Amino acid sequence: MARVFITGSSDGLGRMAAQLLIDQGHSAVLHARNHQRGQEALAAVPGAEAVLIADLASVTPDPPSSARRIPHADWMAKILRSARPEMP
Repeated sequence: MARVFITGSSDGLGRMAAQLLIDQGHSAVLHARNHQRGQEALAAVPGAEAVLIADLASVTPDPPSSARRIPHADWMAKILRSARPEMP
């Protein structure tokens, strides 16, 4: 099965997609813009592998520190983008 990174998975369609993928046997790495939303996402999506904390509206050249804690975070089979950063 695939390992899928899902942006915007702390609520709405992203969270629903994460749970559906997990129910189908895939591994889901969630995304949230801050620690609190990340913890809420993990609680709401049983079976999620991990959560990556990163504010997509704040782009930096270095990966967020939470990415370094996910084993093999440099390799994801799929990325499902359901979050859209607010642009100025």
